[in-house]
Amino acid sequence: MLDTTKIFTNFSFLFTYPETHFDEIIKQVLNELVLVGQSEVVETLNRLHDFFKSPKFSDVEETFTRTFDMNPACCLEVGWHLFGEDYKRGEFLVLMRQSLAEERIPESTELPDHLSHCLQLLAKLEDEDGYEFARVFILPALEKIQHGCKDKVTNPYTQLVDALMVLLKSVYEIKEIPSSSPKHTDPKLNFQESFHLQNTGNGVLNNHSEKML
Repeated sequence: MLDTTKIFTNFSFLFTYPETHFDEIIKQVLNELVLVGQSEVVETLNRLHDFFKSPKFSDVEETFTRTFDMNPACCLEVGWHLFGEDYKRGEFLVLMRQSLAEERIPESTELPDHLSHCLQLLAKLEDEDGYEFARVFILPALEKIQHGCKDKVTNPYTQLVDALMVLLKSVYEIKEIPSSSPKHTDPKLNFQESFHLQNTGNGVLNNHSEKML
């Protein structure tokens, strides 16, 4: 059985500025995925692992920066892809910060809605909440990042986005990604409440977020 806590935590590091020891993290992920038959994801991670062995590690750093930092369409802030400059982005940031604190996940220099933070939070959530967080927040953002990325055939970081999507869909058995922005902004809203809110558009969020703010 796949250890999702370990896998998503390790994946979170791969979406931060690269460091030379990340090749060991990739090995750990590969060892887990080989056991459960995730061949497509394994193939992508093998290419990324080879890339990390480049004679010039600066090539890895430059590729990461060019892919995610220099192209706004591929930035790794999940909330920006979901809500743009709408006020809901601010609510999402507040609630992500609170959720990270509740789970004792230290914030990096990135914003609370950075993909690396979202994956660390996902690693802590129970199955139903993880399903909802992946389906409503992470996968729709990844889909937009995927569409905005260039060098899709040769860029190992673009392929890493694809691999994460494949993995999330497989782990949570998600067949369809919502096409509209979430109607709520709470990453830890439980499955039943979220389902009700998505279908009724009631005021649960406003009452909840007022208490947070």
